[in-house]
Amino acid sequence: PTGTTVAGGAFSAHSTVKFFRGSTNDAAPQFHFQKSRGSISSPALVEDDDELARIHASAYDGAGYDDQPFLTVKATEDWDASGHGFEQILYTVPNNSTTSTAVLTLGHDQSTTFGGAVSLANNALNNVGASGSDWTQHTLVLSGARSGDSKMIHVSNTTSDHTDSHAILSATS
Repeated sequence: PTGTTVAGGAFSAHSTVKFFRGSTNDAAPQFHFQKSRGSISSPALVEDDDELARIHASAYDGAGYDDQPFLTVKATEDWDASGHGFEQILYTVPNNSTTSTAVLTLGHDQSTTFGGAVSLANNALNNVGASGSDWTQHTLVLSGARSGDSKMIHVSNTTSDHTDSHAILSATS
């Protein structure tokens, strides 16, 4: 059915929706979205690029409540019994803007796309593209740096008996 359910808020200073599951197994409570191009009684297959789920965040800005997507799940193929491809997209809204921007996409092919700069807390990326112990299959792609910036990709392979270290690209554009 179509409609809106409002939980909490009117008589409470703290509006919270809680999900509880008490059971003897390890299953967690679920927040479940179901999508069909049909109705409940006559469902139809979803298609490539259909939104399967969306979580929004909004707040009053003096003129109204601006509804921005926070997380979207989209089909990446026409769904059938043998294919359920989807991607997840995380959004933010930059300061002094009202337009949401995709900042992280987790692709159906296990790719990860960042919509902005990537900062690493320890300045290290570990096990990039790792496949077992074959470090030759590691892949790291850097793009979009400003002209004149120095770029360097450093790959090292450490095992219990030695460390191989190679600078595979060092360039200034």
